Parts: sequence; C-alpha cells; structure tokens
Amino acid sequence: MSESRAGDMDRVVSAWRTQVSRTSSLSVRELDELEDHLRARAILEMEFDVALTPQRAVGLAAEELGEARTLAHEFAHAGKPRWRRLMVAGWGLWAVAWALPVSDFGSRTLTLAEIVRGDLASLASRGSLTSLLGLLALALMNVPMVLTLCRFPNALPRIRRLRMATWLVTANALGVLVIGGGFVVRWLSAGATLSEVPLGSGWWLYTASLACVTAAMWMRLGDARPLRQGHPHTRA
Repeated sequence: MSESRAGDMDRVVSAWRTQVSRTSSLSVRELDELEDHLRARAILEMEFDVALTPQRAVGLAAEELGEARTLAHEFAHAGKPRWRRLMVAGWGLWAVAWALPVSDFGSRTLTLAEIVRGDLASLASRGSLTSLLGLLALALMNVPMVLTLCRFPNALPRIRRLRMATWLVTANALGVLVIGGGFVVRWLSAGATLSEVPLGSGWWLYTASLACVTAAMWMRLGDARPLRQGHPHTRA
C-alpha cells in the first residue's frame, strides 16, 4: 500500500473509531480489537479489488462489523467486565452497613443512619460544632463512593478523571481501615479482648464495602487502559 493510501486509511479508520466511541459504551481495549479487525478486513478488500479507495474499503469492512450499538451489545454478552460485579457487591454491602450498628457499647448501639439523624437534630436545635464536624467527616468518607457511580467515557484523555476517582476511593478505604485498626489496637492494648472491642458489624461491613469498591475501581481503570501503549489513537 502506498504512503498516501496508508495515510487515507489512517484518517478514515480514525474517523470511524471516533464515531463508534461516541455512540457506544465500548472500552479502549474493545475499540483496539475492533480497529484491528477493521483494518485487516479493509486491507483484504483492497487486495481483492485494487481499484477500491481506502474510504470505500473501510466502509465495506465497517458494514460487516455492524453498527456501534450492536457491537457494544455483542461485547456485553460476550462477558461483562469483572469490576461491575465487585462494584455492585460493594454498593450492596455499603447500603446494608447503614442499617447495622457501627458502635456497640452493650446497652447502647448506633447505626450510621442514627448517627446522621442525631447530628442533624443537634445541629438544627443547638448549632453544635461537634455535630457539624461529624457530618462533614461522614460526607468526606462517602463522597468518594458517590464518585464511583459517575460515568467515565473510555477515551484516553478522560482516563485521568477515572484515575483520580480511583485514588480518592483508595485513600478513603485506607483511611477508614486505619481508623478502625487504630481503634482495635487501642482497645486491645488496654486489656480488652477482640470480642470486647465496641465496633459493630456495620463498621466492618462498611469497611468491606469500601474494599470491594476500591478493587472494582482499580479493575475498571485497568480495563480502560489500552492494550498497546503506543497505539496512535490512545495517546493523551
């Protein structure tokens, strides 16, 4: 293939890739795979008919591949990303954790939902600074979870946003783990047994939910990265 025809091929394939990326939920890796198939088929068409232009050859190859929505549907049926199952599990654990006690002092147990309601009532009635700080702390602990629901298109320039969200969730999970671990160590060093540590099942379920979501985000970030770092369409 001449240099000019190769250049035409690159431009047409790039336009096809951009259009498919905008109209589907395909990941960068899936787009890489489809582009390889498209190029191979287009080159084959041009070998069969030397009069074909790159534009026409790519058009024929694209027709054989199908529409963007159909391609995305086929990829989804071929196997859903593993990170989604972990993400759903993490959010399920997180939701349940709000209804279970996070602190257990025998006769007095508190759930996260009860803590929030109590702080809101105290803030409304007395303008308590302690309650305000408690609510802010809870907000900071849960904002990263909300970020995991955001849709991050798989175009490489936007991977930075996904990477930032992943690190925020990771830092949040590590922070919660350190707080819980420090609390346990403090009570054990005071002579208490592990069963006497006043952290309820809600706290540990909450920690487990963050661990699941963090793992899911790292897997999601890995899926969003291109298979080939030098791919011409996956540079930032």
